Amino acid sequence: MVYNEIVFPLQFLASKFATRVLELLSLFPVMREGNVLVLPGMKLEVVEACSGIRSLMSLLALAAGYGYVVERSVAVRWLLVVAMVPLAIISNGTRVMITAVMANYIGSKAAQGFMHEFSGWVIFVVATILFLGLHSALTVVRKKLGWYQAPVAHDGSDSAPAARVGQ
Repeated sequence: MVYNEIVFPLQFLASKFATRVLELLSLFPVMREGNVLVLPGMKLEVVEACSGIRSLMSLLALAAGYGYVVERSVAVRWLLVVAMVPLAIISNGTRVMITAVMANYIGSKAAQGFMHEFSGWVIFVVATILFLGLHSALTVVRKKLGWYQAPVAHDGSDSAPAARVGQ
């Protein structure tokens, strides 16, 4: 039950995002009926498997693990995990949009098979790079504001050696 309560809204968000971007780009006419994109000559359904739930869970796990290993601040760790949610949703919506463009110009086979699977991997990598960029931007801002703490070394001590007094 919980799974379905999460998956359907994700399908809807992905199809809504893809439709809005395609309308802005004005490449071809597109209309949305629920989670179905109506393209010239075909309909493209955003099915449960394309909801982005698997990539969302994977990206959240990546954010939590990365934050735990790299980031000293608990608040920034949480911020990284929370920020991954919209990043994953936008990434999946972008994948749906790219699939619609490929299906419109190449054919319905582009919405299935290798091209569809490959686009999933590419979008996952792009989301990871954007996530790392977000963390870098947060680090720069925190350094400028004086809120930065150096990363923790693996032995639990500070990574920078302590200065000896009196020498």
